[in-house]
Amino acid sequence: MVKTIKGREVIWEGLKESCQVEDKTFKSLTFELNKMFRKYNINKCIQKITFLAQVNAETGFFSISHEELSKYLSSKSKYKGRGLIQLTGNLNKAKTSYDEPGPYKEYGIYIGDENKFINNPNLIATNLHYTVDSSGWEWSVSKRALTYTKDYKNASKNADAKWKQETFPKGVGKTLNEIALAYEETGEEKYFWFQSKILNGYSLSDRNSPDPHGWSKRKEGLRKLKQWFKYDKNICNGEKELEYEEEDGVLAKMKKIVDKHYKYKQETNKYRTEVSDKGLEFMDCSELVSRYLYELGIGINKTKNEPIYMTTADMTTEKAFRNKLGNENIDLVGKEESFKPQRGDIFAWGYSTGSGWSGHTGIVYKYDEKKDLVTILEAIGKKGSADESQNTVSNGGFPGTRQTRTAVFKRTSKALVNHKGWFGYYRPKNYTKKL
Repeated sequence: MVKTIKGREVIWEGLKESCQVEDKTFKSLTFELNKMFRKYNINKCIQKITFLAQVNAETGFFSISHEELSKYLSSKSKYKGRGLIQLTGNLNKAKTSYDEPGPYKEYGIYIGDENKFINNPNLIATNLHYTVDSSGWEWSVSKRALTYTKDYKNASKNADAKWKQETFPKGVGKTLNEIALAYEETGEEKYFWFQSKILNGYSLSDRNSPDPHGWSKRKEGLRKLKQWFKYDKNICNGEKELEYEEEDGVLAKMKKIVDKHYKYKQETNKYRTEVSDKGLEFMDCSELVSRYLYELGIGINKTKNEPIYMTTADMTTEKAFRNKLGNENIDLVGKEESFKPQRGDIFAWGYSTGSGWSGHTGIVYKYDEKKDLVTILEAIGKKGSADESQNTVSNGGFPGTRQTRTAVFKRTSKALVNHKGWFGYYRPKNYTKKL
């Protein structure tokens, strides 16, 4: 997702100043975002999309966690903007600085410690949990559009208020999170504009101008995030968790290999196990798994320092698999229908056809327990899987055949546990590489 928005996979790099967040890992950011989304009921795709589009404008899509020094008065203040969507204090009576804690105090009260951020406002910029959580509080609790129903005792102000009521009838009085739903319901971009103005500051006298600060960045983020979420309001009911993928682990390396869509071929020559670009030119399912075990360091032909030549016929039982590896670093962990695999497991099935052998194997890239979907890395032949109709782009799969690919199936599908000749899931162990 970060690469989709920024064109490169980097976070907390700062813009003009060093970012102050102490934990700069993708893994921690993803964990905190998902936790915050659940806590503040940011559930539907459109709520997450619009939230992240605002982050794109406010903090450069996870580039900074504090307002950098600029021409704006707030940037020079004690309670400057901090957090993903810039929690900012109130302007003092002299209008010289944002040194009234305001939201900093209110957020502290919300989490049970009134003085926590009054005394140390920079916690919101340095502690990743508060950087993220404070933004959820603003989004779903604190920032809310006025109802514009009061009598302002001024004809011009009352006219401006009435204009807003009539222009944004489904947004007035709502939180930013609720305004996202109005945007989805109506399909009118004006509600995203309205949401942006409420977040950014919407004076009573303003009507349809000026645009929110950074409006082009907000719109750009919205467009790109809809693409990343594969957004369709008729089918996207939310619940899409953000995903963290190890960038330097063995599974990440194997996914990059299969996503190059190497041609499917059952080779028997030296290239089946050769560690080279030529060796990757053609591949079948067992070769893919043998290369995975080689990368883990538990399936090595020590004479040639290359993957072990194997087929699914070598995976019929735990004993047979171990014999082929020459070690006990593989366990049969489950073959019953109720078994739930985990990231890194190997699935396998096979049977005698009378005139030969038919079999298939692959690697579990991840398991979505909520949707009961298994994402696998495989090399598949011309016919595809036994449940090919399940492997769709909307599920995250690649539907092409006769090549390496990422595919997605129901855990109980005929492609997996309910296939003829099912052996089960094997789990590598005692490997020294990062999975």
